[in-house]
Formats: sequence, C-alpha cells, structure tokens
Amino acid sequence: MAQVANTGADVFLCHIKKDESFVNFISGKLQEHGFSIWHNDLAKGEEKGIALLEAKVILVVLSLDSIGSKSLNDEVALAYISDKPIFPVTVHDYKLMEAALDFSLNGCEIDHVKKLLAGKIQFCYRT
Repeated sequence: MAQVANTGADVFLCHIKKDESFVNFISGKLQEHGFSIWHNDLAKGEEKGIALLEAKVILVVLSLDSIGSKSLNDEVALAYISDKPIFPVTVHDYKLMEAALDFSLNGCEIDHVKKLLAGKIQFCYRT
C-alpha cells in the first residue's frame, strides 16, 4: 500500500477492520489520483481525533458489519459536529444496504449515523 499521511490528510477514512480489503482498494485509487489518506486505524484517541479534524473530507465506509459500530459512530459524530464534508460509500450493493439501512434506522440507537443516512446524500454503491 502507498504511503499514508499522518495528519492534515485530504481524506480521513472511517471504517472497521473487517472492511479493510475494500478500504485498501478505495485508498489505493484515491492515492493514485494524488489524494493523501489517513486511516482511522493508524492511531487511537486524541491523535485520531486531531487527524479527523485536520482532514479536508471524511469518507465513511458503510457495510452490513459497520452500521452498528460504536467507534464508527463516534468518528461520524465528530465529523458531523465539526462541519466536515462527509461522503458515505457502501461496501455492498444497493439492495443489501437498503434493507440493512432501513432496519438500522428503525431500531438503531446510533444517532449520528441515522442523521447521516437520513440526510439527502448521494450514496456511492459498489457495483
């Protein structure tokens, strides 16, 4: 994998470990086009928060596994209250994610992810 920026990256990637292969694909493509990337798994706590705040945009990788993640919710919450541009990208195709997101919205206690999903955002679905 290409070099990853420490702070002040163009893109902060919010994801869970289970989606790492998809994240590496996205990260590689963005880096091919000259974007610097900071992965949320490079550090913990304050360093991660600073990196998120210093990034230009936040890319949230949503999957069937990640929609219930507390750590992902915390990162989305920080991006949301910091007024960062947030771009959700889904690992799975539309039909799988639509059903999971509808279920998640009805029973989910993750407020910031609900706000993100309920907003008028154009999702990017992997095909």
